[in-house]
Amino acid sequence: MSSSETQKPTSTLISVIIPAYNVAEKLPETLDSLASQSAKDDPRFEFIIVDDGSRDNTLEVAKSYAASDPRFRVIHQENRGCGPARNNGIEAARGTWIGFLDGDDILMPGTLEKVLKLGENPKVDWIFGNYVEFTDHRDGAPAPKTPDGMTPRIPELPETGTTMPAFEWMKDSIRRHHWVHYCWIQFARRSWVNERKLRFPPRNIFHQDVFWTADLAVENPLMVFSRDIFVAYRVWSASVSNSKKPRVGKRHGYSYMHIIRSLVRMAAKLRPEHPDVADALIDHCAFETRHFYGILKHRVAPADRKLMAKVWCPEYTPALFWQGLPKTGSGIWFAIKFGLTLFKYRHC
Repeated sequence: MSSSETQKPTSTLISVIIPAYNVAEKLPETLDSLASQSAKDDPRFEFIIVDDGSRDNTLEVAKSYAASDPRFRVIHQENRGCGPARNNGIEAARGTWIGFLDGDDILMPGTLEKVLKLGENPKVDWIFGNYVEFTDHRDGAPAPKTPDGMTPRIPELPETGTTMPAFEWMKDSIRRHHWVHYCWIQFARRSWVNERKLRFPPRNIFHQDVFWTADLAVENPLMVFSRDIFVAYRVWSASVSNSKKPRVGKRHGYSYMHIIRSLVRMAAKLRPEHPDVADALIDHCAFETRHFYGILKHRVAPADRKLMAKVWCPEYTPALFWQGLPKTGSGIWFAIKFGLTLFKYRHC
């Protein structure tokens, strides 16, 4: 997309991109939460539903909303995962701001008006809000209409309206071991995203939000925060990502390896000019390595465990073992334990 296209005047202020795969049952709740943000003839908002090759009637549900409400648009793609679906949505978006909402979550009332208010500062390129969780036990219980009485999941967010360079937010969040990555509580200025060619990974892997959030953060945009609840996140009692099946564990394991490798490389690029930010990224790599260790030990088949240990990349071992992990006595012990585990699985 050219710079002139990126800056093309438009009456659309916010584009919300909804990747949707086999969510026909819950998609109406999600789309209703978007539709209720404004009147049907409001040109400020557009909602782009990207059907990721669903095998149920997700596409038909999406088309029914688009047929009766001009704010909705539908894109269909072959099944390639939520990252490519979001990328397709970014390419199609016309709004000044882009945001994301999963096809089974709920956008809280008034959120888009709050985003517009937060985005009035022309120096701000990244908006960050809060969220709540609710568990879906597939018993037909409705999603919450408002966050009343629910506990915000990020209690330590700065006061609403606070601005901060992304480097400072990232360092502070990592220091507190709570660097939140979820793309669906974020809105980014579309021109800024396109100028830097920022996109989700093209591969269908878990934890894609980490890549998006890290890629934006290392560009050090000015952020503005809101303590308001933007999204109610649906936790499925039988989620695929929570499955204990070895094949799912394998996918988690390789996803974490990809995350760690990417963050180590980011840190290396930043170190000459921003060593404190690079150190923070390596600290976060150590945090992600603990997740990888748990998956390697308990959630993959023996043959995959051996292969994962063998392909653990030497390039990020020095950074983790000499800087990231041994910060405390427990960190030193974990580094030893993790190293011995890799050796054992490689040679068993």
